Amino acid sequence: MQILVIGIIAISLALCVFGFIEQRGAMLVMLDGRVILMALIFGAVLLAASGAGYGLGQWILSEDLGDHERFWIHVLSGILLAGTGIRFFSLALRRVSLLEHRMENVDMRHDTLLCLRFCFMELMAGVVCGLLQVSLPGFLTAIFCTNLLATAGGYAFGRANGAVLGRQCWLVSGALMWGLGIILQLA
Repeated sequence: MQILVIGIIAISLALCVFGFIEQRGAMLVMLDGRVILMALIFGAVLLAASGAGYGLGQWILSEDLGDHERFWIHVLSGILLAGTGIRFFSLALRRVSLLEHRMENVDMRHDTLLCLRFCFMELMAGVVCGLLQVSLPGFLTAIFCTNLLATAGGYAFGRANGAVLGRQCWLVSGALMWGLGIILQLA
């Protein structure tokens, strides 16, 4: 069950990142070393946010818990995941107009600020994984690798194909998070 939870959370968060980065990649004239550097920055910053959230979740669990408290931990975890899923749905359903301007290469400042926008969602995912006591090394490895691949892949895919998958990525991401939140309520 832990591997499934880790996988769904990591893939869902990476799809959200991919949807945003694909739009940025559609404006790139050329891919260069900054793409890899930005992917490493995304991976490291979101890894730190997830790790902090995991620590917060473990801190909440620092008391002795009985069966009644464990029930409420699952309820809280499900609510946090379902809320994140609803946030991803709202991203997919909002009207977006892309300003068409070309960038010679990755705008490090703007894209780093974009990375910071994802920190809250990664923090909440970390709290959920801390509350559910999933494997910390497995969780952090999955978060880092999926965000690294989503960022690099988003730039390359957007550069090659344009911004065509953003809404679909956010819808799938929202469905995964919301579904996992509901499953936690039923478990």
